[in-house]
Amino acid sequence: MKICANYKDERKAFLSLIEPNCKNRIILFTGQSGMGKTHLIEACRKDVCKPVYFLPFQFRDTAVGIAEIFWRTGDCIGWKNLPVFTEKISELNKAIVNIKGNTIIGINNQISVILQVEYREAREELQAALTSALFEDLRKLKQSLLIVIDTYEDGASEVKKWISGPFLMRVANTENVRVRVAIAGQEVPKSDIEWGHCCNKHELDGVTKGRYWLPVVKALNREVPEEPAKTFLAGICYAFDGNPMSIMNKITGFSKLKSSNSLKKMGKSLILNFKKLCDISGY
Repeated sequence: MKICANYKDERKAFLSLIEPNCKNRIILFTGQSGMGKTHLIEACRKDVCKPVYFLPFQFRDTAVGIAEIFWRTGDCIGWKNLPVFTEKISELNKAIVNIKGNTIIGINNQISVILQVEYREAREELQAALTSALFEDLRKLKQSLLIVIDTYEDGASEVKKWISGPFLMRVANTENVRVRVAIAGQEVPKSDIEWGHCCNKHELDGVTKGRYWLPVVKALNREVPEEPAKTFLAGICYAFDGNPMSIMNKITGFSKLKSSNSLKKMGKSLILNFKKLCDISGY
């Protein structure tokens, strides 16, 4: 079970992404290992109650390329919503792309072919052309597209350069576009003049107050070894410098609370034993 302790301000900022009057379309969560970035992202996702297109990318232990990001976008929102983009693919491949049935797989292949040119400058020009075509379609999207990228530091250098450049620039500056982006990692894109005005960055420094861990203890059905529980948990927070991963590992090592049925059975057993003792003693 993955539970997020506190980070209320960060969760509130995440939810603001999908508000109609959202000013900051980009949110960055950064912090050292164990600070709960992935747990936070998952908790934020569960907090969203409005209908949105949700498009997650996990860069840890995966090879997510730019072509894959384009393809997953089309797969998420439906290729019928990307006429300009698919036409650009046709133009660049000098062929008509049929996007019916199983030939959708062919789009991914054609995007990959377009972006596999040998020279970096030519490749970047093609990336920019496809990105521009994609956002021509996305600005007409009636429902918000929420793109979430986790473990950004593990992404390929070319992918990170594209995200921090043409991609986020268009997220920030395309008029009326409903695209929102959340990026988490020990490393996140460095805000620049092209999209920094539309970005909200949060440095995660842990959860240092014991009271925020009480709901976690309850959700995990654990028993705090000593009372008062808040004080005991505060000591753990201090010992681990607020590191959520270390604190969570400690809490999961607590004894499990006995269920109400077990307590009832225990109570009945104690009563029966007491009655037997009374009978033997002649009371």
